[in-house]
Parts: sequence; C-alpha cells; structure tokens
Amino acid sequence: MVNRGLRGVGVNAEGLALDVISDVAHHGNYLSTEHTLRNFRRELFLPSFLDRRSSGERKEEELEILEKARSRAKEILATHQPKPLTPEVEEKMEQVLQKALKDFKQGGS
Repeated sequence: MVNRGLRGVGVNAEGLALDVISDVAHHGNYLSTEHTLRNFRRELFLPSFLDRRSSGERKEEELEILEKARSRAKEILATHQPKPLTPEVEEKMEQVLQKALKDFKQGGS
C-alpha cells in the first residue's frame, strides 16, 4: 500500500482516462471497460491475509490474523534472498557513512 502511494498519480492520457469518462459518462459502467480491466490490479491494494469485513464480523478471528501475519513475516525472514549491491552503490554508501561519522565526531555540523 505504501509503494502504491509513493508511486503517485499518473497525470497522463492513460491515467486520466478522459476518453473512457467521455464514453461511459452517466449511462455506463466503468468496471466493464477495457481500461479498467487493464489497470485495476496495479491501482488497488489487495492484501493477501487481511480480512476486510467489519470488526464485529471478524472479532473472533483477530488472533488468527495476527498469527498469519507473524507466520508470513517469519517465512519472509527465513527465505528472502536480497540482491547484492553493485560496487558503485557500496562505494557511495561507504562515502555517506564516512561523512556521517566525520560530522558526528565534529559535533554534528
């Protein structure tokens, strides 16, 4: 969900879909358009383990949801294989670290 927010809103012909709005106007259904079909999956955040029912409906399952989240987190931590950094990125990180250490030793200036 955060990644979707960081991506921002595309202000272009595809994102605004003015042609679709014009075609559908007040008498149609946007859900049945080709544009919606092409774009809805990347615009919506559909969590794989969260339940979107009301709190009253899911009260009994709250601990189950928490356990699912913990289990998934453990799985990710156990199996994730991060991509190694390129030498250029490692060098830049080292430069940033050395500058931060120098600034810290000088009193944060």
